[in-house]
Amino acid sequence: MLFVSATVYDRQFSALRWSDEHGSHRALSNIDFNYLVGVGGFETADTCYTLILGLTNESRAETKSDLPLDVTAFSPTRSEYAILEDATHSAPIDEDLTALDALHVFFDANKPRLIAESAKREAAREERERWLKEHPPARRDTVINYWIGEGAGTVILNNPTMGGRP
Repeated sequence: MLFVSATVYDRQFSALRWSDEHGSHRALSNIDFNYLVGVGGFETADTCYTLILGLTNESRAETKSDLPLDVTAFSPTRSEYAILEDATHSAPIDEDLTALDALHVFFDANKPRLIAESAKREAAREERERWLKEHPPARRDTVINYWIGEGAGTVILNNPTMGGRP
């Protein structure tokens, strides 16, 4: 299982964070992890991995991050990552990097498909957003049924945030 939090900067590279029994770790990757949304897992010749991904997007111009944001040292033709160490983040042991290595190999092998699937998800999201603006959902009152002593009752709450009547 690979459980990673990723912050994608300007859709160009990702700052990764994860923890294991050896501590907390950080890395920079030249993969835009937005393309990995929807990938529940991947396989190598001898291992099946489950990917659990926490994802945010930020702009380098607007961030106050302490990360080294210069990623020009990365290869322009293949996926790579660099481990970042500081007082609170240690370097993971080599065995723990096997899953991260496999994820980068998987991305390179499936890059065109992952990018195409991401574009389809984004188009569907935009279409859904447009449709909801044109066809807002009907708002309903909140109904709470309750029982007090001998009698039963019903209360209709007129919640303005739920579209209730004034």
